[in-house]
Amino acid sequence: MVMFYITMLFVFVSIAAYYFFILAPKLDPRNKANDYVKSKRYDDAIIEYRKILDKNPYDFVVQFRLASIYYDTGQIDEAAALFEKLLEQGKFNIEVEKKSVQKKLAKIYYFREEIEKTFELYLSISSANPSDTEALYHIAFIALGQEEYDFAQRYFEKLLRSSKPDYEIFFGAGICVYQNQKINECVEYFSKALEKRGDSEITIIALLLSLMRKKDYAKAQALASKLTGLTSNNEVTYIAVRLEAINLLLLKKYETAIKKFEELVEYAQNNQMTDELYIALYDTGFACVRADKIRQAEVYWKRLASEKRGFRDIQNMLMTLQREMEKSDTSFDDSIYDYVEGWVETFVPNNFLWNICGLKAEYTFDIKQYLLSGNRGKYDDVDEKDGSTVTKSKVNNVDTFVKLDLETFRIISNRLVQKLGYSVDRIMPTYREHDGIDFMATKKETGETVFVSVRRWTSMRVGEIPLRNFAQQVNEMKAQKGLFVTTADLTDGAMASLDQLRKIDVVLPDDINKYLKGLI
Repeated sequence: MVMFYITMLFVFVSIAAYYFFILAPKLDPRNKANDYVKSKRYDDAIIEYRKILDKNPYDFVVQFRLASIYYDTGQIDEAAALFEKLLEQGKFNIEVEKKSVQKKLAKIYYFREEIEKTFELYLSISSANPSDTEALYHIAFIALGQEEYDFAQRYFEKLLRSSKPDYEIFFGAGICVYQNQKINECVEYFSKALEKRGDSEITIIALLLSLMRKKDYAKAQALASKLTGLTSNNEVTYIAVRLEAINLLLLKKYETAIKKFEELVEYAQNNQMTDELYIALYDTGFACVRADKIRQAEVYWKRLASEKRGFRDIQNMLMTLQREMEKSDTSFDDSIYDYVEGWVETFVPNNFLWNICGLKAEYTFDIKQYLLSGNRGKYDDVDEKDGSTVTKSKVNNVDTFVKLDLETFRIISNRLVQKLGYSVDRIMPTYREHDGIDFMATKKETGETVFVSVRRWTSMRVGEIPLRNFAQQVNEMKAQKGLFVTTADLTDGAMASLDQLRKIDVVLPDDINKYLKGLI
């Protein structure tokens, strides 16, 4: 009898051991799921993990494993929902790292073109891990795409210090400093980008334009010739030949330059590039004027006027040219030669490289809210008397603006004018640079030519005489309108004179405060 009980006990223990150590683990959904993952039976693994979450919805390890399966199998919406839940719960361990969750979710957002969410996540990653190159990379390029060049440049500089820069990093950094008008730096970065990818047409164009800004026309000419021989794209060939022609002109090789412009006319005509043909005819006329071949210029401009009446200011150019040849009408002070320098200065618009480089974002968002230190920090403060929020923009913006070093002041002024609704075409010589800066610009809404003067005066109020002098400058520059931006208030007399000076718009300190928000 004793043996019977011993035998039954042994059988019971064996069955229990088999169940707990062999059968139960196999039946456990967690272990079954893990086995399915190892054998790449992902659909079965998903079913088992779902069973666990039905009983324990907050099991963050299972959430992570299930999200990872969805992520690896391309089911990104399901993965995103779980990754978002993990970040909301805030529970992490060695297996479930916060940074890993954030990076996978950021990649999903990027794939779904949810750029703002992508930017926000990478900022969070960078805040906790300042040397994370993946986060730095995405922050830099997203900020660049949103045209926040100063902010993007800071992250490109971090990338250049903390990683082995590749072509894209050098090129992106180059675009930033080019837009910020830091000539020597953009030549350096584009040169390094070209070392990485010597056949990149856009990089050659970028370096070529940088060298032109630097007035290194000989090196620019060599690059233009290289690009002409490299490309088979009609549009790129047109750009290359056009830049080659203007460089020859700036090198004072007038005969060769005119021949190159004439080649451009023929090339555009043969390839049925209508708009490009009009520009080539316009350019060739000016090149002839620069070389003192006025009658030759007339031929090209008459052809342009017959093919595209009203193209730019061609009718006015022809009338001015004819007065120049006849010398019969002295009632006009302007000469055709007065227009040549303006043509040279605007030959390549400031936004040309930016518009063709391919880095401008299709989707824009209010990025500045992420660039500020909190909702109040930089621009608002708390009134000590009643605890209410008060604006301190005048102190933080205008006072800072007038104290900027010259180079930074020029950059911020450029951004300010763009924010006011104008596209800057070129920077004009200024008699007293420490007082301010002048631009030729175009009003985006109307296309009007505008002469812009930004003045950082603090020790006086602006009277009527400076405004009238500015109005005279607007006429001398042959601009349709004038924009006077001043950090000093106007006198009563100056305010009254604005009714008569109808070509002039004035931006006063209070408005400057508003538009400088986010720029400084």
